[in-house]
Amino acid sequence: MRTPAFSSIASMSGRLPVDWRFTMKTSQRLRERLLPALALALALGCTSGNSGRLTTQDGSTADNGGPTQLDMRVSGPDAEGVRGDQGTGPVADAEGRSDGGRADGGEPLDASRDAAADAPSDRVSEASNEVGTDLPLSDSALPDAALPPPPDLTEEMFNLDFIHVVDIEVDRALLDELENDRVNRIPCTFTFDGVRREQVGIRQKGGIGSVSSLDEKPGFSVAFDEFVEGQELFGLEKVRLNNAIQDGTFLHEHLGYEIARQSGLPAARTSYAVVRLNGRSYGIYVVAEAIDEDFLQRHFGQMNDDGNLYEGPCCADFVFDIPHMELKDEAEGRLRDDLTALAAIIRDAPFEDWVELVSPVLDLDVFVRSYALDALLAHWDGYAYNTNNHYIYHRPDDDRFSFFPHGMDQVLDDAFFDPYRWPQGRLAQRVLEDPRLTAGFTQAMRSILVDHWDLEALYARIDRVTGMLEAAPFFGDLAAAHRRQYLERVQGVKDMLAQRKEFVLNLVGAVCGDGTREGREECDDGNLLDGDACDSFCIVEPRCGDEFVSANEDCDDGNVMNGDGCDARCRIEDCVPARFAAQDYAFCPHPRTVIEARALCAERGGALAFPNNALEHQFQFNTAFGIGRINWWVGVDDEANEGVWALPNGARVFYFAWGAGRPNGAEDQNCVVIDAGLGGGWNDKPCSEEHGTVCHVPRVP
Repeated sequence: MRTPAFSSIASMSGRLPVDWRFTMKTSQRLRERLLPALALALALGCTSGNSGRLTTQDGSTADNGGPTQLDMRVSGPDAEGVRGDQGTGPVADAEGRSDGGRADGGEPLDASRDAAADAPSDRVSEASNEVGTDLPLSDSALPDAALPPPPDLTEEMFNLDFIHVVDIEVDRALLDELENDRVNRIPCTFTFDGVRREQVGIRQKGGIGSVSSLDEKPGFSVAFDEFVEGQELFGLEKVRLNNAIQDGTFLHEHLGYEIARQSGLPAARTSYAVVRLNGRSYGIYVVAEAIDEDFLQRHFGQMNDDGNLYEGPCCADFVFDIPHMELKDEAEGRLRDDLTALAAIIRDAPFEDWVELVSPVLDLDVFVRSYALDALLAHWDGYAYNTNNHYIYHRPDDDRFSFFPHGMDQVLDDAFFDPYRWPQGRLAQRVLEDPRLTAGFTQAMRSILVDHWDLEALYARIDRVTGMLEAAPFFGDLAAAHRRQYLERVQGVKDMLAQRKEFVLNLVGAVCGDGTREGREECDDGNLLDGDACDSFCIVEPRCGDEFVSANEDCDDGNVMNGDGCDARCRIEDCVPARFAAQDYAFCPHPRTVIEARALCAERGGALAFPNNALEHQFQFNTAFGIGRINWWVGVDDEANEGVWALPNGARVFYFAWGAGRPNGAEDQNCVVIDAGLGGGWNDKPCSEEHGTVCHVPRVP
């Protein structure tokens, strides 16, 4: 038999004001089974004259084995208080208490409270009454016909059209546990805009600065599936109720996460609610999306949501302290080997190969963008500047880690925060140490400011929140105080957004290679070439005579003159000329390794010296010790063949001047000095040691 389509039922009984929800992710087969039952229920029992709200739980099992809940809320002309702007229902209580509630913490749940909970809610979503019968089904629709994808029910939780109402009921006997145990959840009854869930897990949440108590304004972490497997609310398993006690504007998290999402970074969705515990109103809260499997699935895809997720609490860097990181679901047997390997590469990879070695295991583009966002928002309490408030996710699809922001309640407080201030996080430090990554960091800030820091759109979003709060009914003295606080500060947030954008654009707006030095450019010679004193990142290239001793210089006295102790090539002028028979020498006492000594002699057109006979050896050590009683490198080594001593030209040594008991070194002592402690005799030494240098140089006429 053909099942009547939804539109046919509507025509039989008039337009039915029904808001139906599948509150769990159901399979196609399950929806096909449920639609006929839904249609029959509507045809038999739901007419336009019905009032109140119907909630059914059939306990049937989805294809994946989880229980399925079907919620129907049917409202009629007799329903009262379902819209907050009508000002009816318990919300109108001047003390901010629901019917029967107590300002001092409330009573345990009982039958009378359960009955009250079945009455119309303080407020329901406007979208709840708009779904109605407008389902895209026709009379020809069969149970096995393909259905359009259901609406994203999670958006109900983050609707900004009105302020939500959250009622939490906790058995009074469990309040002490809720107050003192910040790890384990206790059961509660949780009602969101009139939609009720039993046996919901709840605990207090909050880090340094935001932790509170039940006597003040506690934050809450809510898990709908803590005690009932598979239970959800609007398609979500968890949600956070942030107390915003460090954000008097109530906008920091909301705007920070919005800019993050616009910039291509995963970030929580937010909305606003008045929260009551056992009837006691705590005022306005920020409702924030939980960072869990649902979140990962939404941002990374259904087949990419099972990687290791780490949360970074204050205040230790994962690069050096892996155990400090919080690995989600570690009790399931997850291991930290992946993060240990990542930290080792970040920490130990050689500078010149760092980017190439790190990129295959870490999405550097995403990290640099996340770092740039922290810098722009003046997020001093994130990973970069305080090794706090961040998530790291190991993506299964490409085996790379991805960073994304968290805990943005203390952003946008300093319009002149220097984005280039030295960070605390080692990974952020590496970005500023490498000109290539620094340029990418600068470009990421510029891109976010130009493409996503849209002042007009951000102002419109703020105005939407303002209008919502201004239109909200009275929710008690605390909520009213929070609303006044918000309205007093909202213009300051708008001003901060504009000032911050202008300030940072002046820093990062310079274009390297345009011939004009701007912002943080050290130079700009009109090109992007290296080797011309101004490199491709507009950073001054080290050069002899710039007064800065670079890696390839012995000295730099600010000029390129000889004869003043630092020559025209920025080499120390320490060499003393000498002559023996027909051979000219240079004795250079400045300490150098053998590699440096060979280079010094080569620059003078010669090589490390060696004696041809005893007289020449005596000349060498007498002249050297006359300049300084130190050890002096000569041109003898066995680097090519252990134990076979050779001259600089590779020929075997034909005259030896070893000191007593020498050579006596192991395989690491391959070079030879005239040793002051051995009366001028030779001694074998590690080539990395630094000593004076004896050079053979071309004879000067």
